[in-house]
Amino acid sequence: MQFVTPQSKLFDLAAKSILEDAKTYSLDKTFLKKHLKCAVHGRYSKEEDLICLLNYLIIYNVKGWSIATAGKSTVCIEFVFVYPEHDYQNWFEMMTQKLSNKNNLRLVTREEKVVRAAHAAGFKLQGVEDKKLCFERVLGDKN
Repeated sequence: MQFVTPQSKLFDLAAKSILEDAKTYSLDKTFLKKHLKCAVHGRYSKEEDLICLLNYLIIYNVKGWSIATAGKSTVCIEFVFVYPEHDYQNWFEMMTQKLSNKNNLRLVTREEKVVRAAHAAGFKLQGVEDKKLCFERVLGDKN
């Protein structure tokens, strides 16, 4: 698995590939474009009344990819896609293991397969946010 940040020359290539997958597999292209645009240009923060650059990561390999944002001690998994011919649970577990070395993990989703994968990977339900289920896995819970 590789990690790519907006500062990397590979980021544009990875972003184009993600948008092609969005078209091919009928993924939420608007949501993905928003995150890829924020990765490069920043996101408006109401609290601070300024544009904030979040630390975006694209995590990928031939079996799938994920978009995440990294904070001081927490990585928020924004989107996960695994190609249909590969095992979703296995890829999700590998990805979360890579991300959780020194970080708590957070995930917000509506997708049933993501919910199942999150439970199996040791995430705990924290509540509902914008009509989506919010999960967290704290360091030490499961590695």
